Amino acid sequence: MGEQPNIFVSYSHADAKWLKQLDPHLRGLELHAKVARFDDRRLLGGDDWDAEVKAALDRADIVLLLVTANFTGSKYIHQVELPAALKLRRENGSVVIPILFEDCARQLLAIDDLNYLPKDSDGMLKPLAEWRGSQRAKGLTQVIQHVLEQITRRQARAEREVEAAAISGIDIGLYRRRAQTKWSAIDLSALAAPGAIDADITIRLADVFVPQLARRSRPAVSLPRDYLERQGLDPETEAVRAEQIAAAWERSEPVPALALVGECRAKHLVLLGDPGAGKSAMARFALLQLLDDVEGTGSPLATLAGHVPLLIELRDFVLREAEGRCTDLLNYLAYCGGELGFGFDQVMLERHLTEKPSLLIVDGLDEIFDPKRRRLMIDHIIGLAARYPKLRLFATSRIAGFDEHPFRAAEFSLATLIDLTNEQIERFTEAWFRIVFPGDLNAATRARDDLLDAVSRRPQLRAIAGNPMILTIMATVARHKRLGRSRAALYSQALELLCYNWDYKRDLDLPSDSPLIDLQADDTLLMLRRIAWRMQEVPNGLRANAVDEISLRGVIEDFFGQDWHFDSVKARRAAREMLDRLQVRNWVLTLRGPALYGFVHRTFLEYLCALELSERFKAQQLDIMALSVNHVAPS
Repeated sequence: MGEQPNIFVSYSHADAKWLKQLDPHLRGLELHAKVARFDDRRLLGGDDWDAEVKAALDRADIVLLLVTANFTGSKYIHQVELPAALKLRRENGSVVIPILFEDCARQLLAIDDLNYLPKDSDGMLKPLAEWRGSQRAKGLTQVIQHVLEQITRRQARAEREVEAAAISGIDIGLYRRRAQTKWSAIDLSALAAPGAIDADITIRLADVFVPQLARRSRPAVSLPRDYLERQGLDPETEAVRAEQIAAAWERSEPVPALALVGECRAKHLVLLGDPGAGKSAMARFALLQLLDDVEGTGSPLATLAGHVPLLIELRDFVLREAEGRCTDLLNYLAYCGGELGFGFDQVMLERHLTEKPSLLIVDGLDEIFDPKRRRLMIDHIIGLAARYPKLRLFATSRIAGFDEHPFRAAEFSLATLIDLTNEQIERFTEAWFRIVFPGDLNAATRARDDLLDAVSRRPQLRAIAGNPMILTIMATVARHKRLGRSRAALYSQALELLCYNWDYKRDLDLPSDSPLIDLQADDTLLMLRRIAWRMQEVPNGLRANAVDEISLRGVIEDFFGQDWHFDSVKARRAAREMLDRLQVRNWVLTLRGPALYGFVHRTFLEYLCALELSERFKAQQLDIMALSVNHVAPS
């Protein structure tokens, strides 16, 4: 916001009477709050009105929308003013305030996520046309008070940024704008097939992000019976103990994950989650929210108001370290400050960390695959907290392979993200389809209802819909087809993503001499079918969703030896690289215990087994009798 805040009034000419009623209140703002106000009545004959309107919109810090049926039916507002206002909100942090003057089909505007005014004494939205006599003046005054509060809050933020710049030299406004450019939009290229989302549609994280719930601590891990026996443990005793721990954890009250991040003011936090659980989205959302200013907003992050957030995505750090561009975390942040235009160097950064409160967000501890290097990184992170007393830490990691002991010793809090609730799934799908079907409320409603109906009627779909990444895949499928009729297609697309697409999107390309260099998604899927089949052949395999490392390696070696005709040396190398690829790079299989692996969700195991069974029957490797006796459950 500049020295003089700019207000743009968007209205239909047919509603000039309402603008006239708002005029005296706006003149008060102009006089006392020193704002500059624009509406198109100020244009003179001969002015290029379209260019002038667009220029005024581009300068706007606050946009007032005078919502009526005339407003919703205005072609120019629909095509120019409203899209520009929402773009300003997303990219520049401008404030957009819809004011409901007359009752109308306002849902057509698809801006229900914005806070409409005015509200009656019960906090319910009430059109100004229904406020009688002096009450209408109160409603208009309520609008102006909200505008004034926004102006005051944004000016206070600007003053804090000037103060921060005076201490460390960091231009927080520049940093905020560059961070929004880098992280505010969701990259869907790795989550959807080509053409699944129109090229001109940009989905912003803030528009679809649904704050998740979490439980404190981490869940218990249940291990297969044969593994426990090999360790000299009584499976029955361990099973009872594990069930008791799991039941106690499940009974614990979920809390908003963002509230736990807010508690970082008093204590550092590690947030755990399964693959696709939304850890990275949570990290980015927290960063952008804190940069946008949360003071006085009621946000769970408001306790961290004044803390400058800094995000390190360890998958990128590892790559830049390999390129020789950085040697430690602060060095990496300084690299980002220059390379990404954040506007700070290491000297400025260290001065800021010493003098001002900050939140360091370290996303993806599991991206450092080597256990020894990961432990060194953990020590480095904990050391930063000791070195800079005003620094708070928020780290994320997948559950499998996470070593909690050094963090417990350093008095970090631990929490684990849980699946989305039905209400959260509904909120996500409502926002998602409103964006991917711009201006077509009927299509958006139909696709949303189809997805929610499929999820409610199919327990297997509901079981995976709570995972934000899988839910996003489901939503992209539902953009073009009825999800209730394409469960197999959904599983196939999800597996294709998990076993191939993410690898290359994350810049984790294979070395040029790798025996896997020609591996395609179909090949990986075939191998996963063999692994799933091997798991179901083990007693209790399907129930436990686990396979030991020796058996897994054997299945993979057989696959490359028999299907790809590799010699034994090359097959062993391929198995070694594939095991690493599946375990740490794609998350199709995940570590469930020492040398034990399982699919990220049991549903995928069951689907792959069914697919392999079908293919074997088609190839006449199974006859109808063997199929009936060995693979069909009794009714």
